[in-house]
Amino acid sequence: MTLGKDQLTAAEKAILGKCGVFCPACDAYLGKAKGFAKDIFDNLGLDEGKIKDAAKNLLEIMDQVNYDDVVGFLNLGVNIKEYEKFKRFLKIIAESKIALEGDIDIKAFQKVLRKFVSAPNCTGCGTGAGAAKICPVVLCCETKGYLTCAECPDIQNHSMCKTINEKQIPSMITDNITYFKLITQRYSHWNVENLKKIIRKGYKQYIKEMKEKCAKGFYSGQVICKDRVFRDLLGF
Repeated sequence: MTLGKDQLTAAEKAILGKCGVFCPACDAYLGKAKGFAKDIFDNLGLDEGKIKDAAKNLLEIMDQVNYDDVVGFLNLGVNIKEYEKFKRFLKIIAESKIALEGDIDIKAFQKVLRKFVSAPNCTGCGTGAGAAKICPVVLCCETKGYLTCAECPDIQNHSMCKTINEKQIPSMITDNITYFKLITQRYSHWNVENLKKIIRKGYKQYIKEMKEKCAKGFYSGQVICKDRVFRDLLGF
């Protein structure tokens, strides 16, 4: 079952997450958090009002996307402690609170802020960008010749990954079955519903409908759960 993948352009293939995530709905692709971080950076020492507004907006995006769960997994080059210090100071700015000495770590704040601003936008799982570099689901699809998991009998028959990929690389963070379950939990089964749509409608129609939905304001922060799915299991 090809689902019309031979009719897709390279650009269309690039925005299809193997697991069912639609890349243009992801903040790593959209760069919302990056934009608000840049607003803070550009107005440091200039406009406290703009900094406060940007801090509020950045915190909102971080909460919606549940950065707390995946910060150790993102290509920001910061550790959990630095991120938590950054977030604590960001809340002080957003709420115009008086900061106690223990609440402030200027170096950590500046480091994480710069990382947000300088991090390149993801260009889509199909280009090997973002988490695709270490994703066992990507590897599984590539070794089987699938564009996405929608072409896999496991998804078509069971709506879940059930077959271990025998060609796994030991350096991968976990196996394809576990990783697919983590993604499905984090995205509240949104990715599985997307795969079902691909199976029913084919790639072209699915992409068309998802682009229209995103154009109306949808993004993945609206479906991501608040649990520490990755952080608790993978220990970062």
